[in-house]
Amino acid sequence: MLTDHQTLIIDTRALEDFELDHLPGALNFHLETLLEKQEKFRNSDYNTVIFYDQEGKIEHLTFFVSPLGFRTDSNIYILYGGFLAWLEKGYPVEEGVSDDI
Repeated sequence: MLTDHQTLIIDTRALEDFELDHLPGALNFHLETLLEKQEKFRNSDYNTVIFYDQEGKIEHLTFFVSPLGFRTDSNIYILYGGFLAWLEKGYPVEEGVSDDI
């Protein structure tokens, strides 16, 4: 699912942290800048969107999701425990920057 072309993974950590390692295929956007880039998301083909930060504490995410224009049938998730939980489970990570949308 994570490498599926209909799944968008958004890493909201600092760019420096993202460049060190991140979930495979993730893109780096701070929550504050997501609204500025909302045109990229309008009418996109993504049917699953996964958000994560360092520790899985993105409580105010719902404020950002609606104005971003994701399809109404999109499945929106927050990675429980964030990136640290992903690492603790030993799941794969990538280094460097990923292509933009």
